[in-house]
Amino acid sequence: MYENKNKVVAIVGVLDKFGSTNVFQAKAFMRAGYREIPVNYRTLWNKYGHRNMQHAIYEIALRQKPALMLFSKCNGMESPVIGKCSQHAKTWLWFMDGKKTLASVPEILMHAQMADFVSATGRGVCKELHKARRDEVYHLMEGIDPEFYYPVRPLEQYAADVSFIGTANPERVHYLQVLKDSGYNVKAYGHGFDHEVHGGLFNAVCGSSKAMLALSVEHNTEDYFSDRVFRYGACGSFVIHRHSPMMDKRFPHGEDLFYFHDEASLLEAVKFATDPANIQARRLMAETLHKKILGNYTWDLVVQEIIRIAGI
Repeated sequence: MYENKNKVVAIVGVLDKFGSTNVFQAKAFMRAGYREIPVNYRTLWNKYGHRNMQHAIYEIALRQKPALMLFSKCNGMESPVIGKCSQHAKTWLWFMDGKKTLASVPEILMHAQMADFVSATGRGVCKELHKARRDEVYHLMEGIDPEFYYPVRPLEQYAADVSFIGTANPERVHYLQVLKDSGYNVKAYGHGFDHEVHGGLFNAVCGSSKAMLALSVEHNTEDYFSDRVFRYGACGSFVIHRHSPMMDKRFPHGEDLFYFHDEASLLEAVKFATDPANIQARRLMAETLHKKILGNYTWDLVVQEIIRIAGI
């Protein structure tokens, strides 16, 4: 493994889009004292073509010799590129999606064999990657940037019983419609719904809703769930999440948040959240989740763990 103590980290991902996960990663590395080289994978591909994009990534490893190259958004990349970069820098595959995405993007398994270090945000996904890699795969979840997500005063235009922020899919549309049909004031923001909300508007939605709904793209993968739990929790929201295996080990039901399994349990959770008699109980749970998120799930803590594991 290539040894390099340069305090430089190259992140191959999406760093030119507001609110991207990689932007928060980069900020945390910079707070840790590292200079960051942004490698906007999709933009480079669209502008210069697949072959030139891959050559540019290798040139960064060859000429800049960063202490670490973190590959995040790299679908479609030829895996040997990561292997070649490993000759000049330590390489890390950061996989933040679920088993469904892993099955649809088979090159990720080869990426995992080429990288020096591999991590996934779901424990069940780690096990799948381990089958291909035959070496340790680290379970590292995403984090939160408390400078970006934080509690704010409610705004009347965003007031709701339940709000959802994210991309529309059939399951999300279904559950939101169930709530609407039951007479609740429901609002949804993101692609396929109303306008997208980021930054201060994201925080305002969270601060103006009695409950925030979270549904991951898959619910049967061990210790894999929506990062909205972190974002909503950092904003001080009361969270209702579709249950995922082992998630309640981290966030107990009725202490940190509420879970639902079907339409009936969702309606039960929302009834609790909207009952005026439960205002204090709801606020206490939101405060408990908020403290847990800021104490255990920040990007600064995640990056420190990456630095420790990689030995940079």
